[in-house]
Order: sequence, then structure tokens, then C-alpha cells
Amino acid sequence: MMLLLHLIVLILGYHEQVLGFQERALVENLLENYHEELRPLVENNSQPTAVNISLRLIQIFEMDVKKQVIITSVWLKQAWFDPELRWNKSQYGWIDEISLSPDDVWVPDTVLLNNAETSKMGKPVGLNNPLLVTSHGTVRWLAPIILKSSCKLSVRYFPFDEQFCRLKFVSWTYSKSALLLEPEETETLQNYTESGEWYLERVYALRSSSKATHSNTENKSAVTYVIHIRRKVFYYFVYLIAPCMVTSFMTLILFTLPPESGERMVVGVTILLSLTVFYLLASTHIPETSEVVPLIGRYYSLTIIEIACALGLTCWVLRFHHYNTSVGKVPNWVRVYILGYIARAVLYKVPDGSSSVNGSVEVQGNRDTAVSDNDGSFARRRLPREPSGITMMAERVSKKQEEETVQDEWQLAARVINRFFLVGYLVAVFLSISVIFLQVPGVLVTRPSPPTSDEE
Repeated sequence: MMLLLHLIVLILGYHEQVLGFQERALVENLLENYHEELRPLVENNSQPTAVNISLRLIQIFEMDVKKQVIITSVWLKQAWFDPELRWNKSQYGWIDEISLSPDDVWVPDTVLLNNAETSKMGKPVGLNNPLLVTSHGTVRWLAPIILKSSCKLSVRYFPFDEQFCRLKFVSWTYSKSALLLEPEETETLQNYTESGEWYLERVYALRSSSKATHSNTENKSAVTYVIHIRRKVFYYFVYLIAPCMVTSFMTLILFTLPPESGERMVVGVTILLSLTVFYLLASTHIPETSEVVPLIGRYYSLTIIEIACALGLTCWVLRFHHYNTSVGKVPNWVRVYILGYIARAVLYKVPDGSSSVNGSVEVQGNRDTAVSDNDGSFARRRLPREPSGITMMAERVSKKQEEETVQDEWQLAARVINRFFLVGYLVAVFLSISVIFLQVPGVLVTRPSPPTSDEE
């Protein structure tokens, strides 16, 4: 039994050695008179060499929004027919497929036209990967590579945006009449790994062409793969949108703090500075472009304007509350519009008699006073011109009461406009949120349509 096993092992080893010699002989015979500088000719020189290209997206590594560059991991496959690389399988131990180096045979000089990596600019993709050649002359070039390409971002609806990133493959030297790139139907998402930042909608190919260069006046054949992705919003909602919403609602503290505390302006300025810090944080995630203002930028700008207006309105409330009564009485327009129309509009109950100053006593230096005698008859008696101590005290008390009444009326007007500003600010906050987020694609605005040509 052991002898039989040793015999089988020897036979298998000899067979593999023979196949190794035959494969070496096959490669030497194929490359003996082969010219790797000449493209394969199928019928005649007038026919272009057809190269089928397919792409499988493996993973989206990174999207650099500041530089507008996307880094992806793909499997790129190119296949073409080379009649000079055919052989008879029966003459070489039925070897049907061999591996060759791209330095030994002709390969298409396919480059990524929108490449963003300077070290690989103008170099064919997958140049270091071997080729698989079948006995029928079919050459397959499989290249698992990492591509760093430029991607023009549309940030109008950031962070609710959708992007269409292109990977444009073109021959660097051959014109369309010499080399024709054709997209091959394949499952582009079979081995895809889900990204933590993007939803992958689809990947599809477009036939396109590249403009002529200084070395070749004829257009070149090109294949463009479009990667349709949609941003995941949860991260940006938690770290950018929610803090802005909370900050805008915290501004209501400005209208609820008592004016006597003296902390209204301090709280308002603190809230405005905190929102500015969040705005600076949001700007690090937005491309530096002057074409459009992103949706989140519009929301932050609108919220900053609202808080700044709330600070200005708070100053007006404090001015009413601490009004100097020695300057003058309450104007009639304050009684009519603020204590009248606005108070009824915000459902603030104004006490009766607050629209006029009551209980004021006017003391004259020289006035007549009615005095009753014991028999019940009244006699007119003129008071002396020089005021007595009691008269002066009465004047001071009367003036103090009048100032307090005027001050109470100013403070009442301050409370009325404070409630009016509170209601107005709430309405402005809800309107701004509604107006901004109704512009999210898919709500009232239609989602962008995928491009159907390379020129879009």
C-alpha cells in the first residue's frame, strides 16, 4: 500500500514538472517574435482594437469635501483579443490559460482622466498586475486598485445632498479609430462594503469620448463610470443641526428672564457666541465654494440673524422697563398701540385705568381752598403764598406717586412688547425651520436626476 502511494506521488510530481516545462516552452514560443509596441490587429489596420472594460466598486474610503476628491477601492477588468497570443492546447499539455507580465505583451494605455493623485498622473491603471491569456487569444487584465479621483460636488443641499462622482477611463495615446473602449455588463456591487457616511444608490457606465490633445487631433474613446451616492444625515444632524436648533430655542430665555436681573444681555451674547462656534465647526465640512450657499449654511445664517434681532429687541424691552420718568410721561402712541392693540393681540390683560395717569395731585403755590365753618356754611379762604412744611411734603408725595405711576405704566408697556417679541421670535424660529428643511430633496424639491451623458 505504501509503495502504491509513493508511486502516485512520483507520477503527480513528474506530471507537474512536465507541465512546468511545457508552460515555459509555450511562453517562450509566444513571445519569440512578439512586438509589445504594436496593438493587436484583428482583420486589418483600419479596424480599431476593441477593449472591453468593467468595474466593480469594493469600498468608498473617503470623500474629501474640502479638496473635492473621492478615494475608492475598485476591481478594474480589461479584456481584448490578441491573435498573436493563440496556441494549440494539444501541443502544450492541454494548457488553456497562462499568466504573463504586462511588460512582455501589448496592453492598452488606459488612464483615469480625472485622476487626483500626482504620482499616477498619465500612467495606465493596474500596470503592475499580471495578465491572464487563454488559448483562444483572449487577454484579461484584472487590477484591484485604489483610485483617487476628482469629484465636482454639488453642496446646495448639504448635508442632504446627493453626489454623482465620475471615473472617466480613456486611452492616453490611441485615438478612437485605433482603440475603442466598450463598457462590459457586470455586477458592479457584488463585493461592495457599505460606507459609514454614504448610501450607494447605483453605479453605471456611460459611453463617452475625450477631447483631442496636442499630440492627437482626433477624439479618443472613453468609458465613464458614474457613482451615485447619497449622504447619511444622522451624523450631521446630531453634531451640527440639533445644536443649532437647541441654541435657537434657548434664546427664549432672553424673553423669560426678569429685567431686574440684569443678565439678559449677558445670556444673549453668550448664546450668539456659542452658535458662532458651531458655525465655524460646520464650515470645516463644507467645500470652499462661492457658487452656492449650502442649506446648512443658510440655516445657520438665518438663526444668527434671529438671535441678533432678539438681542436688539431685548434692548428695546429693557429701555422701556428702565425708562427715565423725569424725561417725560408715556406718549399716547404707547397707550394706543402697545397697551391697546398689541396687548389684545398677545392676550395680555392690561389693568383698567392704565392708559392714563390717575391719582396725581397738582399743587399750586397760590390756590383757593374751601373751608367749612361750624354752622355748615362754606367760606373761601386764600392760602398763603409761602408754602408750609405740610404743603411741601404733599408736593413731594404727589410727585413721587406720579413718577411711580408713570414708571409702572412704562414697565407694563415693556411686559406687553416682551410677550409680543416672544411670540414673534417663536413664529420666526418655526418658520425658518420649516422654510429651510422643506427644501430638502424629496420633500418639496425633487431629487436630482442621474446624468445620462458625460457632458451633463
